[in-house]
Amino acid sequence: IANLYSTSYRYLFTPMIVESEQTRNLLLQEPNVQETLALGRSADVVILGIGAHAAEASGLIWTGYLNQKDIAFLRSRGAVGHMCAQHFDEQGRELDVAFNRRVISIGLDALREIETVIAVAGSQEKAPAILGALHGNYIDVLITDDKAAEQILAQRS
Repeated sequence: IANLYSTSYRYLFTPMIVESEQTRNLLLQEPNVQETLALGRSADVVILGIGAHAAEASGLIWTGYLNQKDIAFLRSRGAVGHMCAQHFDEQGRELDVAFNRRVISIGLDALREIETVIAVAGSQEKAPAILGALHGNYIDVLITDDKAAEQILAQRS
């Protein structure tokens, strides 16, 4: 996409989620990691997905970062979705869980500072996560399907 629009991109050469906060903190001290995350936080436009905690809708479970036990724990804490690998509740509040403190990303707060955040998410299973992202003011543009839109409108009524 970057090449198509004659813009630049940068790879973040770290795991998205590490085993401990200590490992995360060490990686965040690396100059290349700091620079890449700073570039991400200063972007004008970001395109990302919204993950949900239904097993069939969670990209994190399919990539091996979460298992059913992790999802059950996060749900018990009120999690409905995740963006930038940070989990949030139905009001869009970031959860205070160890899992969120092991993530290497620009984080949810950075999304509020970016000029245009475009989220792509669809399916009725993702409706609660999309609604949480909207409540958290993390996104400016939503690209979705009719199933998710119907669920979101039904939940807002």
